[in-house]
Amino acid sequence: MSPIRDPAKYKKPSITLASIFWALVAVFISIGIITTVLYYFIPFRAYGKFIFPSILAVLLILSIVLLVIAVKEKVGGILGKFLILTGASAIGIAVGIILENFLTGTVGESIFFIIGVMIAPIGFLVGVIGSMVLFVKRRKAA
Repeated sequence: MSPIRDPAKYKKPSITLASIFWALVAVFISIGIITTVLYYFIPFRAYGKFIFPSILAVLLILSIVLLVIAVKEKVGGILGKFLILTGASAIGIAVGIILENFLTGTVGESIFFIIGVMIAPIGFLVGVIGSMVLFVKRRKAA
């Protein structure tokens, strides 16, 4: 087997790393659900200014923790790259949304809106799908 595809060569991710990853995926899904509920159900819109910043802070914290743990554990190969893409994209989502709100009325508002709402979520989904596939593949190989 080539060294690129040899799963035994790379260190298996820890339970902590996998837990942080799945928690980050759950928070991302909950952001989509909360955004949908706040958009379509008018009575809940008043609570959005309290709920959304806190869940965005959780997304930011989990993504930073995922990046730190993935780099610290030296998860190699393509799984490490997908995990870093997932964490960096989640940080891009949070920072893009925060900066878009702070830069209201400037050119930066549109730039950070595009980054936070369009570009970074695509990178996040690519990282999540790739990581999921490799987590399942490594579990079957073990």
